Amino acid sequence: MICPACLYAHGVPGDRCVACGAPLAGAERPRPFVGRGRALAWLDGQLEQVQKTGRPRFVAVAGQPGVGRSRLLEEFRRRHDNPFSDVEVLHGFPVKRARAADPFSPFGRLLHVALGIDERMGPEPRLARIREAIAPLQPPAEAQAVRGLAAVLGISTAPALDGPADPGEAFAAVRWYLAARARRAPLVMLLEGMDRASADGRRLYADLRVELDRGPVLVVAETTPAGVGTLGVAPGGTRVLAPLDREGVAKLLQALTDQPGAPPERLLDLVLMATGGNPGAVHEAAGALLAAGAVSPERVGWRLPDDVEALPPLTQASAITADLAALAPEVQAAVTHAAFIGPVCWVGALLATMRVGRTPAPGTWPDEPQRAAITDALAVARAAGILERRPDADLPGEPAWGFVSEAVHGTVQRGARLEPARPRHRIIAAWLMARAVRASPADLAVLAEHHEAGGDPGRAAEAWIEAGRRLGLGHAVEEAIVAYDRALACLEPTAAHQRIAVHHALGVLHDRAGRSTVSDACFQAMLADAWALDHRAKAGAALNRLGRSLRRQSRHADARRLLDAGRALFAQAGDVAGVAASVDDLGQVALLQGALDEAVERFREALEARREAGDERGVALSLTNIGRAMREAGDPDGAEAAFQEAASIRQRIDDAAGQIDTALALAELRLAGGRLEAAAEAADRALELARATSSTGQAARALAVGALLRMARSGDPAAALMAREALELAEQIGDAPTASRALRALALTAAEGAPGNALGHLERAIGKARRHGDRFELAGSLRMAVTLHLRLADVDLQSRAAELRAGATLPPLDPVAVEHLQEAAEGLQEAITVFDAVHDDRSAVWSRRTLARVYECLGELAEGQALRAAAARLEASE
Repeated sequence: MICPACLYAHGVPGDRCVACGAPLAGAERPRPFVGRGRALAWLDGQLEQVQKTGRPRFVAVAGQPGVGRSRLLEEFRRRHDNPFSDVEVLHGFPVKRARAADPFSPFGRLLHVALGIDERMGPEPRLARIREAIAPLQPPAEAQAVRGLAAVLGISTAPALDGPADPGEAFAAVRWYLAARARRAPLVMLLEGMDRASADGRRLYADLRVELDRGPVLVVAETTPAGVGTLGVAPGGTRVLAPLDREGVAKLLQALTDQPGAPPERLLDLVLMATGGNPGAVHEAAGALLAAGAVSPERVGWRLPDDVEALPPLTQASAITADLAALAPEVQAAVTHAAFIGPVCWVGALLATMRVGRTPAPGTWPDEPQRAAITDALAVARAAGILERRPDADLPGEPAWGFVSEAVHGTVQRGARLEPARPRHRIIAAWLMARAVRASPADLAVLAEHHEAGGDPGRAAEAWIEAGRRLGLGHAVEEAIVAYDRALACLEPTAAHQRIAVHHALGVLHDRAGRSTVSDACFQAMLADAWALDHRAKAGAALNRLGRSLRRQSRHADARRLLDAGRALFAQAGDVAGVAASVDDLGQVALLQGALDEAVERFREALEARREAGDERGVALSLTNIGRAMREAGDPDGAEAAFQEAASIRQRIDDAAGQIDTALALAELRLAGGRLEAAAEAADRALELARATSSTGQAARALAVGALLRMARSGDPAAALMAREALELAEQIGDAPTASRALRALALTAAEGAPGNALGHLERAIGKARRHGDRFELAGSLRMAVTLHLRLADVDLQSRAAELRAGATLPPLDPVAVEHLQEAAEGLQEAITVFDAVHDDRSAVWSRRTLARVYECLGELAEGQALRAAAARLEASE
């Protein structure tokens, strides 16, 4: 149905346009609302709680497509979006046709309706409409509100905007607008298709969930069951819709066909089998029954046709089967053989599989008539909407054809019973091996499956391994893991050498994806296979990986033990590069334990060995670690030079993971030195690369550093989102240093409005930094905690300390102030130790002087005097 006002094409019947709200002339009767009464009552109960408490509530409606999610939201909206309701309802949905500017979908559609914007308006009229709509709500900063809302609506180039809004400004504008609307009346937001929302749309949803903390607002997100985990709704805040049971299907059929009695058992069984109980499919089935005359609007009662199977297809699978059955036998044969080959097939492969079991007659080579006949049959299948022509770039000169969808291929493949099957699989595999020199990972997967089905698991494993290698190089982490898992399933337990390579690849990929426990299990399996073969170098590599995992968990003694064992095995195998890797890893453990001299010695030993071996990747790693040691030694210029040299090498050899590591090291160094713009450039580059390479751990670090930078530069609200995402990822993979940084960033975002929450975040950050031995992070968190305690004490330290030193008698401090000063004193005592260890003399002087004032305000004048003298001596020695 097309809206005459904005030309929006509706997939679901209704009485008004969901894009502009205009009435729809000649609207079809909505589908009956059947089988979802309890879910509707649950939504009504959620709204009632919001109205009672005046607080926002985020809930989710989940289910597979066709199960009735949209119809449920449609009914809930119908009940509450009318002139007699005391709530306002806003509806957002993903774009269902291509739009150049809808970056925050589904919120862009929601704001179009809420602000009363016509799709045909130009940028300037839209801005005028925004100003007109928000004026009664009295925005605190109109220009920022207009610019932020315009960004969500996809308006970013109008001259009146005075520059585009950043995401943080857009988020803040939407938060303000929704809270202002909720002050007028309780607000319901229906967000369809959150599993298909844009990246900015998902971020905006997360911002609202975190930051929208007041006002009667009910947010109902519609998604698939798999998408619920990304929404962050509270326990009990999700309603999962299951298919209708037998009784529900019968009632829905009665409602859809206007028949008073239940359908006959035989017909009901057919509909249940065909629809699976999905209301959307039942709706289509009812239409098919009406068209076939099984029921008639003019006649009361059901009539069962003599041949139930003669009914029109009720499901996509049966429709595909019917389309195929209508084709000529030779076309059916070509399509069946094509499905046997895979989602993509080639004319030459079809020829090969069709010739299995046949003997060529003399003089029939080459058999061009058969090739031409196959090509003609494929063209007929294309016209029937079953196949489509594909580019033949992977196998030049071999015409390629593919099924139009996975559903079509799966349906045809399930019916493709070709005998003898095993010889056909073998001939397809042989045909692909003879031609697939530049095969894509998808083609290699087809080859592997035919090897496996043809009874050759060894070659199947080789194809899966190569597919996994290529997918890994393309940063398709999850797909690569699937390929390597398939390879492992094909390998015999005695194929230890191949299993070592597969376990190593899987361990690296799972580690990149943040599944450290699974990764450790892979390296343990690799170690067992290496032991079985007495392969000392491979065993050393497994021990090194396990040692690094323990290092990330702050289990430094255990990490040293495994790394020392790995180094010994590498040395016995004469593997110089392996020894250098172990020495370098031991240096990183020493750095975390505060043994700076030992760390530098090991890093330089590893660097010398790697330079001699010509290992550029290893040289870059050693330089990065030397830079970190220089930073700890108080030499930022030397650290920057080492990082830059490492970055240059890693860029030259296209080491994406290494580039991220170096960029993050540069960002942290520059952030500590106050070079915020240069730090932001490095952090943004690191996050971009980490997202592209699916590296969970590095993405978490980049998000944490980026959040700290945003707060340091401008107090950007988006910093809270970045910090929360970083914390979730870091805790998922057990990365304590990154979790500590993320918690400090969260504390920064809460420091002004909720200092108590900020101190809670800092307490967790300090604990993690202590356990991991990350002194730079510990120093930063301690300093911030001290500053917050002093602010909450609300005491003029300098004046009170001066008066007490002069002998004045002052009234005692408030007990709350004393408590905060004592907490600050404890933090400053630890901070002095840390700042001395990291050679941050300026901060060490500040800590001593601040602690002196705190002691004096608490009446401990002698301790204060001693600290003042120590601060003066340290400052004089700089």
